[in-house]
Amino acid sequence: MEHSIQRKTRFISLVLTVFMVLGIIAVPVMAGTKLTISVNITYDQKSARTMLSKINNMRKNDAWLWKSSTGDEKVSISGLKQFTYDYSLEKIAIQRAEELAQRFETGVRPNGSAFNTLKIDNIVSEGECISEGCADVNSAFYYWEERNEINHYQQNREMLLDSDFNAVGIAHVKYGDTDFWTIEFGSVNSGTAQTTAKTGTVTKTITLDSDKDEYRLSVKVGEDNKITMRVGDEIDIPNIYVKVVYGDEGEIPIPASECSFSWDYSSNYLEVSNGKIKALGKTPTTFLTINGTYKGISFSNAAIVVIMGASSSSGSSGSSGSGSSGSSGSSGSGSTTPSGGSSSGSGSSSGGSSSGGSSSGSGSSQTPATPTVVVTQDDPSADAITNFVRRVYRSVLGREGEEEGVNYWINALYNYQVSGADLAMQFVTSKEYKDKGTSNDQFVEMLYSAFFGRASDTEGKNYWLSQLSGGVSREEVAKGFVNSKEWANTCAEYGIRSGGTQKPTVNIDPTADTYAFVERMYTKAFKRASDNGGLEYWAGLLANYTTTGEAVAMEFFMSPEMEGYNLSDEEFLERLYLTFMDRESEPDGRAFWLKEMKTMSRREVVQCFAKSEEFRLKCIKARILPC
Repeated sequence: MEHSIQRKTRFISLVLTVFMVLGIIAVPVMAGTKLTISVNITYDQKSARTMLSKINNMRKNDAWLWKSSTGDEKVSISGLKQFTYDYSLEKIAIQRAEELAQRFETGVRPNGSAFNTLKIDNIVSEGECISEGCADVNSAFYYWEERNEINHYQQNREMLLDSDFNAVGIAHVKYGDTDFWTIEFGSVNSGTAQTTAKTGTVTKTITLDSDKDEYRLSVKVGEDNKITMRVGDEIDIPNIYVKVVYGDEGEIPIPASECSFSWDYSSNYLEVSNGKIKALGKTPTTFLTINGTYKGISFSNAAIVVIMGASSSSGSSGSSGSGSSGSSGSSGSGSTTPSGGSSSGSGSSSGGSSSGGSSSGSGSSQTPATPTVVVTQDDPSADAITNFVRRVYRSVLGREGEEEGVNYWINALYNYQVSGADLAMQFVTSKEYKDKGTSNDQFVEMLYSAFFGRASDTEGKNYWLSQLSGGVSREEVAKGFVNSKEWANTCAEYGIRSGGTQKPTVNIDPTADTYAFVERMYTKAFKRASDNGGLEYWAGLLANYTTTGEAVAMEFFMSPEMEGYNLSDEEFLERLYLTFMDRESEPDGRAFWLKEMKTMSRREVVQCFAKSEEFRLKCIKARILPC
């Protein structure tokens, strides 16, 4: 009985979308500040209920799990009963879907209690699957179905094929701009009478309390808090984006018209007036700091401004696309942040939006992104990335890539400005490919070649063809490849960011640079030599792209060992400089950060250093994901 109960209360989760926003600071709010906001909640239960037939079809005709970790032999499951639909479990599923916006954690409610403490009609759930980011029932079912995951990564599939469960309730709730799906399981059906499927949109008012860390404000200038200009340029102030960030996943955009703003900047380099920014003098980095209020609550953030020498052309440049600011700037010297004096490029093209030359079929060439780290011919990492880019050109477009487009993608991938998924999806959805008019069979075969570098297997190909014939779009099928374990492994082996939802499982040996990166964490942050176990552990995670330089640094600086040193602000700051920048602090920067540390938590300061350009470049050179 104990084993049975344990099985029924397994907590299963698959996060389907990762929100990764560079250059945004979630600004802490003063204690005791409450904020009342409105959020739109859309219910889609007609669609959610249609998933029952998909699950039952799987239990009847496609019930299997991998026998081994290599995923080369299936074990069939027989004798499974068809699920019945439980309308009390549906009510629980709807409420759980709403709760996920405030705390996206499997089996845990916003107040920290277990999911099975939610009782409706005297019924509780005995297990659940959750997901976030799927816009339709086909996408949600595909991720829960987990056909292509290796053994030990089919936990959701195991839940759907569990013989102990006989009833389900399913919900799809769009909370703000984000879709949440839940399945709640029961061993017996409650027998609750059928209800009308809940649909439509309602507006809900919620009050958030800063005393409980329920929310914070975030603001950014432009798409990535980074502006690149030339001396003499005058451009419009980029769009300002303000959000209320609440819970684990909740975000509500705030119209800029509802906020008031002011600007701080160095008059030696910038002039801001009448909605315009003018570049007055050349500097690697200066800062445009936005100060604002929303409903009496203050927020602030700084955009990095890179000003290069005057250009003979009059065209203004845009945002550079690499975006890694995070410090709270000041109106004084440009040397007051750890980003030092490193430039991130010309800003003549967006780091993630170019189609790589003519790959988009538009006929106009794109200017390759100016790299923040120059790719050299003798770098083996560049060779691997070059092979990857050329393979995608050949597999998708059936031709060799033009040098300008190839070089753009090599530089962008090498510098982690774009992911492998960005590149692959750009090509697969390009006009040039669509104009080929390929059949579904040719399309699926192309995906295997472009994404996995191999021919299709019969079973996998037939599955994807059935999805296409069932109404799943080509773009959704391509996303299925991007969000697979095989894609994550492929990208890790090529040394690029995958852009998918899965982490790789390959075993890539760390390089000398990777070991040196981790050793510096020990010697500079902890002031001691590494232990062999720790060095191998962290280097292995970094080499295999299962963590980032920022995440490792945060682990060190927020660790009990660091806390045990009882460092003063001055000592803590100096270790930050030595660890992240591999240098001692300069007087202006030290004075700036010591002032900031009086109002910022140490975690927030570490985050600023981790998102600095200087640290990002060190990660790139070591072939480590910066963040």
